Amino acid sequence: MRTLSLTITADLAGRKVKSLLRRQLRLSESHIARVKLRDNGICLNGVRCRTVDIAKEGDVLTVEVGDAPAQFPNAADIPLKVVYEDADCAIIDKAAGMACHGSTEKGDATLAAALYHRWGGESAFHPVSRLDKGTSGLLCIARSGYAHTLFRQNLHTDNYIREYLLVCSPPPAQSEGIIDLPIEKVEGSIKRRISPSGAPAKTEYRVLQAENGRALVWARLHTGRTHQIRLHFAAIGCPLVGDWLYGEASGEISRPALHSACLSMVQPISGEKLEFHSPLPEDIAVLVPGFGEASECFQGKHIALL
Repeated sequence: MRTLSLTITADLAGRKVKSLLRRQLRLSESHIARVKLRDNGICLNGVRCRTVDIAKEGDVLTVEVGDAPAQFPNAADIPLKVVYEDADCAIIDKAAGMACHGSTEKGDATLAAALYHRWGGESAFHPVSRLDKGTSGLLCIARSGYAHTLFRQNLHTDNYIREYLLVCSPPPAQSEGIIDLPIEKVEGSIKRRISPSGAPAKTEYRVLQAENGRALVWARLHTGRTHQIRLHFAAIGCPLVGDWLYGEASGEISRPALHSACLSMVQPISGEKLEFHSPLPEDIAVLVPGFGEASECFQGKHIALL
């Protein structure tokens, strides 16, 4: 069970346990209400305590922040590319064709099924953000509801940056810019559409290479709407190659040419700065002649710095 500890310093002495949990360890009211029912959920110096107890200088406050062990009926031993893992999260380089979630009754080979098998029920599956089944690349999975809440608070800030590479056709009219178009769900369909009544959606982009009627484009999400990049590029007349939903199917690639290439974040519990990169898959790279040379420009560095 993931447990955090806090040594009470002079400036923290005299405060109630609940105040320390809320302010120093950032637990929500609902989390505190749940965890205080556990035998060792909240302790002072190894002894179960109440949230109204007063902490003294030198005391050690501990709290269980991990989820209770859970069973997942269709956990499956599915190969995964895990590029980073700690007590609070895992960074997965997801292959195209794997869904994040799926029908447990059908036993779909999903990311959730693979991670429940890997963790053996000791950690839960909490995607900080998701990728469509056809989208490849990096995503972060929190291992508890507590960690998930803290990661989500960083979304769309400089403490959690998601950068993508895509191939669209034709190239955008402007070599860089921001697509700021609200998105809403189409009732009775998996599709989304641009609508003034939709939720705010903003995508920043820069063309890295353009030729033969196609462009390799860097994009950064400033919001996280379903199908945001796919719909935004279709809306400006530049659908992704292979995007059968918002553009046209392609005989060259069986999915939308979209890859989550860089994830830069601050681990909200440890405070560590982390950055991960994923090379462009071959099925997308072959769509842009000469990409091999361009790829050398951003391997091992923050794409936005190019």
